[in-house]
Amino acid sequence: MNLLKIVLGVVAGLVAITIVTESIEFLIVKLASGASFEVLSSDQAYYFSIRNHWAILASKMFYTGASGFVGGYIATKIAKSLAGICISIIIVIQLISLVWAGFVSDLSGTGPKWMWIGLMIVVPAGVYLGYKLTFSKEY
Repeated sequence: MNLLKIVLGVVAGLVAITIVTESIEFLIVKLASGASFEVLSSDQAYYFSIRNHWAILASKMFYTGASGFVGGYIATKIAKSLAGICISIIIVIQLISLVWAGFVSDLSGTGPKWMWIGLMIVVPAGVYLGYKLTFSKEY
């Protein structure tokens, strides 16, 4: 049962971070460009040219940190007294993913290095705050 709580918390936290972040980013890029869903989905170069505007990247730091908070909150609610383990796993997975995406994979060229480094700060901070604020009040 304990392992199940941890696994469910990790999966739910990671899914929440991804869904919230990607949905907000796509909406912002769509609003900024005025392009259709089809155009943005099929033309990655165009999508990233819009997304990489400095104001959108600055907002990315905010909403991705907030997404981390949501993921940390959800994971803590599911894992309850085992939330510390769950949150640590989420933070490690997110950091490995961001290092991979920003410096090793084909995605590394889709944004400036400062963006990837900033995400390595705001995502774990958001996850930790979601955990700390929820855990300290309830468990």
